[in-house]
Amino acid sequence: KQVVEGIPYLFDAVYNPRATELVQTARANGAAATGGMAMLVWQAAVAHEIWDGVTYDPEIIHSLVNEMEDYVEHDFGK
Repeated sequence: KQVVEGIPYLFDAVYNPRATELVQTARANGAAATGGMAMLVWQAAVAHEIWDGVTYDPEIIHSLVNEMEDYVEHDFGK
């Protein structure tokens, strides 16, 4: 079992399930925790900004993260 105490922030690179046991435990212990889908979407957006000079509103990125988490959960379970 994962034990997470005294950690204010946690990132888990796993994106399915959206909230792994590690993320759930961290949140239960008061940490701000996120899973891997945020990394996948943000790195794609930042790469697109670098390559094409496009900028994205962070709210759009957060929306895409949620949309992709829903998509993965629906199509691949967990």
